[in-house]
Amino acid sequence: MRKFKFAAIVFVVMVGAPAAASATCLTADRQSNSLADLWINNCDVWIGVKWSDQGSCNNWSCGGNIAPGGRSSFTKSRGQLRWVECQGKYCTPRI
Repeated sequence: MRKFKFAAIVFVVMVGAPAAASATCLTADRQSNSLADLWINNCDVWIGVKWSDQGSCNNWSCGGNIAPGGRSSFTKSRGQLRWVECQGKYCTPRI
């Protein structure tokens, strides 16, 4: 029985890894506009996003939704920009 549990855990990790890598739909364009940055949704589904930087969006205080294939401007980020995303118009990204 113990060998069976180990095999199941390895299978889940192997199946889950590629999905996580392909789940990134957003690109942050921080250079084309001097007044704001842009989220670019490279997928054909709505994307929910939360982000954090070293400016006004510190501690994951900013978020939004981007339409399929769409763009959305956001306050010019400062320092390192980090984000988490989820698929769905009303989803809530997990930090």
